[in-house]
Amino acid sequence: MNKTIILCSNRLREYKKRGLINGIGCVHKFLFGTMDEGDRIDIENHLKKVDENLHNSITALNHQIKINNFFSNTFTKLKQIIEDERKNSLMYQERTDKILILHEQTIKINILKDAVNQIQENIISAKSGIFHPSILTNEEIYNYNIDLNKLQYIKLCALE
Repeated sequence: MNKTIILCSNRLREYKKRGLINGIGCVHKFLFGTMDEGDRIDIENHLKKVDENLHNSITALNHQIKINNFFSNTFTKLKQIIEDERKNSLMYQERTDKILILHEQTIKINILKDAVNQIQENIISAKSGIFHPSILTNEEIYNYNIDLNKLQYIKLCALE
């Protein structure tokens, strides 16, 4: 006896072929339009194809979900890397700005230190009675039309 397996609401059941009854089924189909064995096989093949297509669709959809999750995770990681780099860049910029400010202040302190040293040298020279040329600035010499040769006759004194 031949056995055929058919798919019926996601469950398999056995169906035994009936030779004589199949002939009666063909007559009923012709007379009344009822289903016969050929119709059942066509419907069964269509259901198998639908089930196969559904399985392929679910597999493709699961694969697409994995791809989407991968892209989502990648974009999240890229976003985090960009934010970290932005923070590092800002911290670097702040450190660079602080170093520049410190450098400028160091230069200004050195200029002030040189000016104080110059003043101290002028005071020491004046105490010794020596005229030091840096007592007058170039601007003072120019504005007051001072002759440096005549300055040698000037007596200096400094208060102690």
